[in-house]
Amino acid sequence: MEKIKVNDTCIGCGLCVSQCEKYFEFNDEGMSHAKDVELKEEDKKEVLNIMENIKYQDVVESFLKERQSDIQAIEKEIKYQNDLLTKKNKGLNNAYLELEKIFMEESCLSKESVNNMIVNLQKDIENINQEINNLEEKIL
Repeated sequence: MEKIKVNDTCIGCGLCVSQCEKYFEFNDEGMSHAKDVELKEEDKKEVLNIMENIKYQDVVESFLKERQSDIQAIEKEIKYQNDLLTKKNKGLNNAYLELEKIFMEESCLSKESVNNMIVNLQKDIENINQEINNLEEKIL
C-alpha cells in the first residue's frame, strides 16, 4: 500500500478536500495535505482522477491570473491612449479656433501652418483611435 503526498504547489483551493475527505484535510495554514493513511487499491483510481482535475484547475487558475494581469496592463494603456486622445482633441479644437481668428485677421499664425496642424492632429487622432480599438480587441 502507498500513501498520498500533496506537493508544495498546492494553492489551497479545497478541491481535493471537498471531493475526498477520506484522504485529504486542511492544515493550520489553510492548505490541503494528505491524511496519514494508506491509499487503498480500490480508491486509487478515484484519487488519481481527483488529482488530475486539480492539476487542470491549477493550470486554468494560473492562466486566468496571467490573463488578468495582461488585461490590467492593456486597460492602463487604453487609459493612457484616451488621455492622449483628449489632449489631441483639445489641440484640434484650439487649431480650429485659431483658423477662425485667421479669417477675422486676429491671428499672427499663417493659414498654411494652422491647416498643417489640423491635418496632423486629425491623423494623430485617427491613429490613437485605431490603437484603442486594437487594445480593446486584445481584451476580448
